Amino acid sequence: MNHTPTLNPHGAARTFGESLQAHGHIEPMEALLDLLKENVRLYAAEEQIVHLADEVVNWVGGLDGAEKRATLLLVLCSLIAVRQGSTRIPVRGPESRDYLGGMMRQLTGSQDESATALKTIDLLVTDPRLQPLIGTPRDFRPLVFDDPYLYHQKMYALEDRFARRLLALAAAPVPRFGERAVDREIARVDGRPLRLSDEQRAAVRTALLSPFTVISGGPGTGKTTVIVSLLRTLCRLGVDPWKIALSAPTGKAAHRMTEIIGHFLTLDDEIDRRVSAIPPPRTLHRLLGYSPSADRFHHHENNRLSAQVVIVDEASMIDLFLMERLVRSLGDDGRLVLIGDAEQLPSVEAGAVLRDIMPQTKETSPSPIAPRTVVLRKNFRMDTGDPGGLEVLTAAEQIREGRPEAFAAAQGDSSVVAGHSVENVRFRGVEVLAGGEGDRGLPSFLDRWFEMRVRALSDLDALIRREYTWSSRGFPERDVESLERLFDHFDSFRVLCITRVHETGSEAVNRFLHMKMLEAGAYDFSPDFVPGEPIVMEHNDYSRNVFNGDQGVVLRVRHQSGQQHFMAVFRLPDGFSAYHLDSLRGSITQAFAMTVHKSQGSEFDHVALVLPRQEIPLLTRELLYTAVTRSRKSVTIFGSTRIIAKAVQRRISRFSGIAEKLRSPKTLDRP
Repeated sequence: MNHTPTLNPHGAARTFGESLQAHGHIEPMEALLDLLKENVRLYAAEEQIVHLADEVVNWVGGLDGAEKRATLLLVLCSLIAVRQGSTRIPVRGPESRDYLGGMMRQLTGSQDESATALKTIDLLVTDPRLQPLIGTPRDFRPLVFDDPYLYHQKMYALEDRFARRLLALAAAPVPRFGERAVDREIARVDGRPLRLSDEQRAAVRTALLSPFTVISGGPGTGKTTVIVSLLRTLCRLGVDPWKIALSAPTGKAAHRMTEIIGHFLTLDDEIDRRVSAIPPPRTLHRLLGYSPSADRFHHHENNRLSAQVVIVDEASMIDLFLMERLVRSLGDDGRLVLIGDAEQLPSVEAGAVLRDIMPQTKETSPSPIAPRTVVLRKNFRMDTGDPGGLEVLTAAEQIREGRPEAFAAAQGDSSVVAGHSVENVRFRGVEVLAGGEGDRGLPSFLDRWFEMRVRALSDLDALIRREYTWSSRGFPERDVESLERLFDHFDSFRVLCITRVHETGSEAVNRFLHMKMLEAGAYDFSPDFVPGEPIVMEHNDYSRNVFNGDQGVVLRVRHQSGQQHFMAVFRLPDGFSAYHLDSLRGSITQAFAMTVHKSQGSEFDHVALVLPRQEIPLLTRELLYTAVTRSRKSVTIFGSTRIIAKAVQRRISRFSGIAEKLRSPKTLDRP
């Protein structure tokens, strides 16, 4: 059978038919498996996922060759979809042709193979021969068919439990604060020293009068003002500070929450002293008492949290699994306040929970959750008078609205972006580098970034060559001053990438800049880490109290009773800590660059965004919006304006049933 070749994003022109010809006598199923192992890389997946799908399909007997291939593609696409954040996939109707058909077409390189598999799947999902694999919502099978969607059984159960618990929480009796007392105490904290807008006042009021509240707003809309004012009002209303729990999805976001709250507190004020007594923000895993060794949570529906009020920042990053655990752990008299930006990238894991909770456009029957959601729209950073910051915010707004015009025309005649060569880049406002697709383009740009940003600190060499002293009491004051200066420098800029892998990924950029550090230091050997390199934790280390996303710097450190070593120094809420590199190997990597997903919860003065050379499914409007809004002063985008324009128009494809279940009166009736 002949097939018309189609190009995939990596430039391969392999089709299913061509694969059969290339493999000669190899069986068609084996040839398909080989092809899928190669093409799953388009979805940042490893070939093991193909082996898993093949093993699952072998549970089912009595299928002919075409049916077995279609079932293999269906299972593989469902596994990829969950890894990409969907909790279900459409297998019938127009959505199926667009999403499932498109994924199978990329995996096989064949329109014919995809179309045939779609028709076969439409019949197979209810075929009795697939009962060992696919069941109804009432059955306990690996896959659940809830027409027209297919779920993994675990995802269906998580969605159902979460929706039912959230609806029950929203319907709970309003806790003890009266409206008159709430209005009186909000008025007393308003303007001292933070002045609340009408939107912010409504957000604080809703959070105090509802058992469950969602507050969504973009950068500069005053979410921090809402958090601080809410805490002050809670303390004025007599809530015990130890009954208030602050949390965030990552250690970095929790530390930042600590910093921004502390920045606004005045300790000569009685109420602010009570606010400062609130336990420091913790990661959600710490809040819920997660045990890595037992792989279980201490808090759940049978051992509820003692906190009366739980406030969670950066809620867009929370996946369905963790959100379901959180709402199950909330006490019957507890309040939950979720704060984030629903327009940002959703969680890395499955679910787009914050987006699904928010009122949907054109909905005919709002969910019971809708009155408990507040959207902050007024942007206060627009009035700062910083032209660069204004350009960043304007570009972010255009991305959010799906308007690619300014980026498509980035030739210097736009008030938002300007086209530049690497030699002329200014690192001000929003810039798109011309000629970003050339072979020497990225190395040339990274050379420029290294000189203009990494080495911009006047006394950088002195700070990274000096020897710091560490003891059980921490660093001496003279070292702390130098560390603060060094950390502030590295926290002010970052290269963001779409993926970890490939030539434009964070791993390649970090390797390049690591080599630049070796050259600058004139090392006669090649250590994995050298003094002056920013690093980031990639795993939680509960014994050392450093967590996934925490960022540090490698420095020369001498313990007061020992020798000098290259050590990893981290800035934690209670000061600086140092750890031997060998004790953290496998958990840290260079942080000159990180993925956009990894950057969530962080803010920088200057951001460089490196785009891939070809369009890939990961590059979406939400990803660009998240990347641009990480910066306060400048964004330099290295990549094709054509790819930028395409990304602005492409919404992230995540399929979830949460929004439907929150709007269905039948949800609470299910067992």
